[in-house]
Amino acid sequence: MLGHGGSTNPPGQRSLRDFVEQIIRLLDYLGFPRAAIVGFSMGGMIAQAVAVNHPDRVERLGILNAVYARTPEQRAAVLERLRQVEVSGPAANVDIALKRWFTPAFAAAHPATIEAVRRQVVTNDHLGYLNAYRVFATADADLIEPLRTIRCPTLVATGELDPNSTPDMAHRMAATIPGAHAVILPGLPHMVPIEGAAAVNNLLHEFMASPTMP
Repeated sequence: MLGHGGSTNPPGQRSLRDFVEQIIRLLDYLGFPRAAIVGFSMGGMIAQAVAVNHPDRVERLGILNAVYARTPEQRAAVLERLRQVEVSGPAANVDIALKRWFTPAFAAAHPATIEAVRRQVVTNDHLGYLNAYRVFATADADLIEPLRTIRCPTLVATGELDPNSTPDMAHRMAATIPGAHAVILPGLPHMVPIEGAAAVNNLLHEFMASPTMP
């Protein structure tokens, strides 16, 4: 993502469209006229926006652990986390976030994995991370109605224990996208691609291979 890792961090603030166009530029560079797009967390928000704004480029859409129509209380909480990032940078709330992202049992059994994720967050550029977090905290409200225009096969999934990208959100998002299918992964919190890697891989393989499953 722009401003993360080795990616460029253009001056100024980001919008959701900036991240969408980054994906389109990547598809153009790779020579892919169409692709199956799968996004996790904020990436799920970006994937939705790619399908809304560039429907001709998306063969299938996978949305993992993404937010949908936050309640006023949920929005207030994420805006408070944004304020903390503005003051203290990527490390502002990472330790609390890690407790939401992983189950205690997984964290206890895989301390090196937890530390690697923590390090990945805190070593991000402060401004790049802040620009992305601001989009994550605010852009979901603009996607609710446009999701109704998506026509490609769509899978919406989240973890049963995800406190912010909740099962209720996944079901409501799938109900908004015509023909979409919702899957709740049992016993998993937010970081399903890590803690539930096998389950996620199996789900995505089934989704990509099935001629009928949305």
